[in-house]
Amino acid sequence: MNLLERYAALSNEFGSLMTDLCIEHHENEPELISMHWKHSDFAVHRSNAMFTLIQSGCYWDAEIIARPLLECTVRMCFVCYAPVETRKELIREYFEDLYQINRLEQSEKAKKSRTIIAAQERSKILLDGMVLTEAEEEEIRKKWTKKERRALKQKWSFSEMIRDLDNRVKPLFDQDLFCAFTHSYGISSHLIHADESGIGVILDREQREDREKELMNQSHIHNLLDLTLVSSMLMAMGLSIALKSRMEEVHDLVNKFNEIHAYKEPVVDELVDKWADFYKRIDESN
Repeated sequence: MNLLERYAALSNEFGSLMTDLCIEHHENEPELISMHWKHSDFAVHRSNAMFTLIQSGCYWDAEIIARPLLECTVRMCFVCYAPVETRKELIREYFEDLYQINRLEQSEKAKKSRTIIAAQERSKILLDGMVLTEAEEEEIRKKWTKKERRALKQKWSFSEMIRDLDNRVKPLFDQDLFCAFTHSYGISSHLIHADESGIGVILDREQREDREKELMNQSHIHNLLDLTLVSSMLMAMGLSIALKSRMEEVHDLVNKFNEIHAYKEPVVDELVDKWADFYKRIDESN
């Protein structure tokens, strides 16, 4: 079994466990299960897309898709790891309050897009479903001031959820798993915006000598696969903890996860040695 197959197989085991938990608890925790179904399904499709891109050698495109995968994972964990007395309110807030605020912003943007897109008929099909009536927009504005809309969006932002999760789950993990997402999230954001850092990191890789580029690509593959596996692990663990169910099974799968991570990849050692020598030469020249 190759590297990708090992990661995908364990991700599937976490996915199967989540499916069992959703089936068993859909009657006693309908709101949580509904949210988890939607988020886990989204995460699976993004992970599968990343696997396909990795197999095609499109590592930077896989890195772009990592961002919605991470956001989806963090949001679901933000709810699952919340105190039980606040969980239902968080779910309602996400599906009702945040939905309304986002609908208002989408409507405003869709109206502007409709006026500048040349293919009017095509844009009508794509955008009209997103446009609210003036009365609907006004109703949302009366309910939510700009300050309140901004505060709620900030609460559900990636950085705020990460900060909150790190404080909540420190007793559960040996590593700062959620905080570790921020690097890949940042790289993905630079690539999405095609800014200097996003374009620059690709150019830097391409300009490396062949062996070093090959090593960096291998290391990149491992990191991308880690993101997919950590995503499925955290979502499964979060749901299990929230439901207080099948925790021993989750523990067994986490041990499998640790076994995969315990394997020391030769590519990492080779890169470390190469770069250590490189920085040593720089220090000597100074």
